Amino acid sequence: MDDAKHCGSCTQCCKVMEIKALASPTGAWCPHCKIGSGCTIYADRPEECRVFACQWLLDPSMPHRLRPDQSKVVIFAYTGSPRLIAACDPANPLAWKREPIYSRLKHYARGAFGTGRQVVAAAGRRLWIIMPDQDLYLGEVDPDAQVAVEAMADGTLKAKVLPPVEGGTRSLQVPPKSA
Repeated sequence: MDDAKHCGSCTQCCKVMEIKALASPTGAWCPHCKIGSGCTIYADRPEECRVFACQWLLDPSMPHRLRPDQSKVVIFAYTGSPRLIAACDPANPLAWKREPIYSRLKHYARGAFGTGRQVVAAAGRRLWIIMPDQDLYLGEVDPDAQVAVEAMADGTLKAKVLPPVEGGTRSLQVPPKSA
């Protein structure tokens, strides 16, 4: 029996992800998405769609209620990026703060704290850094920008948005091939 997870009727990534090859911006349904059904050009979809796998698909421990169409949050990472991104529909920008997804993101943030990795929530260009004990709203930020978080003497955290790395490109994390 195949225990691998499948997208099924979930098409949330087709709205919250930018699809450069199709000129489909973040926050707009891909013109080739049949909502709740799937891709109408599946056999000919671009490479960025072919290699994409959200955290729900990759993590066998994530329950069905955290599937993106249920939680309204698509969790993913770009290859080589220190960020785990919780992408929300700009029309529902705080979906990441709802339980049970919020507890999962806080768990990831505790594991990332002090390692140089970050857990972020994004709704279009709006960005939040999710820390173990607080969330830092950064406003509208270039999605390729770097963010440095610094602990202040009084114990508060301060985030500074840095320009994107020159020549940096984003590519999606490719899931391991199943045996």
